[in-house]
Amino acid sequence: MSMSPQTGKVASKTSRKGEQKASAAKKPSKKAASPRTSSKVSDDDLGFLRRAEAVLVNGLEVAVALAYSPGSTPVVLCAEQGRRAERIVWAAQTLSLPILEIVQLDAEQLPLFEPGREIHESWYRIAAHALSMLYKSTPVPELVRFVRLVDGRGRPRSFATGAVEFEDVLGTPPVSVELGADLSQHVAELNETMEHMRQRVALETGLVLPPIPLKATAALESQRYVIKFRDVPLLEGEIDLPIDTPERLYALQNRLKQLLHRHGWELLGYLEVETHLERVRKENAGLVQALFPAQFSVSGLRQVLRNLLREQLSIRDLAPILEVILENLPRSTDPDLLTECVRIAYSRSLYQKFRDDEGYLNAIVFDSAVERTLLDAVTDTGGVRWMDLPPDDALRVLQALETALKQVSRLNITPVVLSSPALRRFVARLVEDVFPDLAVLSYSEIAPLTEVRSVGTIRY
Repeated sequence: MSMSPQTGKVASKTSRKGEQKASAAKKPSKKAASPRTSSKVSDDDLGFLRRAEAVLVNGLEVAVALAYSPGSTPVVLCAEQGRRAERIVWAAQTLSLPILEIVQLDAEQLPLFEPGREIHESWYRIAAHALSMLYKSTPVPELVRFVRLVDGRGRPRSFATGAVEFEDVLGTPPVSVELGADLSQHVAELNETMEHMRQRVALETGLVLPPIPLKATAALESQRYVIKFRDVPLLEGEIDLPIDTPERLYALQNRLKQLLHRHGWELLGYLEVETHLERVRKENAGLVQALFPAQFSVSGLRQVLRNLLREQLSIRDLAPILEVILENLPRSTDPDLLTECVRIAYSRSLYQKFRDDEGYLNAIVFDSAVERTLLDAVTDTGGVRWMDLPPDDALRVLQALETALKQVSRLNITPVVLSSPALRRFVARLVEDVFPDLAVLSYSEIAPLTEVRSVGTIRY
């Protein structure tokens, strides 16, 4: 395309016949350039990217979208350059797709990527490294890098290049961290540790978040930091360690990881739920079609998943959760009751998570009088169940629980609270703010042959 103006200048110095030849030569040049920015998919429709697992780029000049299922060879969805490549990068960001910068990818390589076909064998190794970063969170060579966003100069930024300003492009980030002067000197190292932590949280909980931006803030003291959820401060603290101590970097990472486990459920939005559903749809389209939209809503599923995350249960394997919901929909469409059904189906997993080294489930149970007080407070209004417990009674229950926990602390074990199925979710909400790490189980969630050891009683 850049040669056209030069061709015109040369033609002006020749005869009219030469001008006609130059003019005729210009028309095919436009047609010849069209394949660079064309595709079988129209410019107005990039919806096919929802089937993509990742997008490979080199700057904004070249972009290749890949579909992938574990155990198979990646398949090329599209391979573009020029303006079409730029559109694909921005669409991938909108869909929260992983974007990876591959320094070996250039226009000369594009013929190796045929849409609808498996990637060329010469790209197996590089694609394997990229996908291993996505699935296993393992270190890979530097030729593969996560790209956070595209800056105003048209170049992708990787997580290793420093702090990223999300506000200009993506609006308010779900999670962000502000740093004092001393901490901000280690932005590059912090970005890398935060990226690994973010991927680890995704593997442990199923909550996939965009990269976490770090910003230096002059208003903070040198070793202080502020962690924000949707631009609202959630935790402010100080890392009082020597500047060159590696532990200071991991201290901030661990504090943020703990917050994500406790409060990450607040960040699960409709886009994240749709992304999870799309992954299930690739493997089991019939299951998704059986549920949505005729029998259940995405809003209801979001509430179920938020409930599970709220009590630090993983939603990574979504298909079994959908199967439990489908089986129990004839009984109820209440997301809270469906959450309890999912928990009962996962009883063995709950036991493995909370048992001690000897195989016991150490439980604090309710005295019958206290349990009767709580059951009497459960109210049903228009099919919605909630617990209307007077503040004085709530305080007495919490104080009694604190006493029981103090007695158990001498045994050096981690107990759970065991209650009736009708009370479990209400008790969990009652204690979560005061005892955030305390799990509440119901008798229905106890797997067969589980050995339960009573270690305390809640009474007053």
